Amino acid sequence: MLHRWNVAGALLENWLEPSVQVNLLTQMPSNRTTPNQIVDWWIQRLMGRSINADDRSEIVFFMAQGFDPDHELPADQIADRLPSAVQLICMTPDFQYR
Repeated sequence: MLHRWNVAGALLENWLEPSVQVNLLTQMPSNRTTPNQIVDWWIQRLMGRSINADDRSEIVFFMAQGFDPDHELPADQIADRLPSAVQLICMTPDFQYR
């Protein structure tokens, strides 16, 4: 399982350069700007269904960094946190079960 997490991390952080590049921001609609919106969009995109509520809450908490998860994030913070948030989704038991 650790190998799966490492591959997902390397892919999402663009560590497999130069042959593989992933731009998560261009795949996400630009009107997704709150931690709740961003996390829910990526969960739906990757899973096609909801995940465990506690796992979702932890990922939203990470994106919000202690602030209101319904408050818009600045674009630079979204860009900084998005790869790690998507990695966290990929590390959930629900994703591994898929």
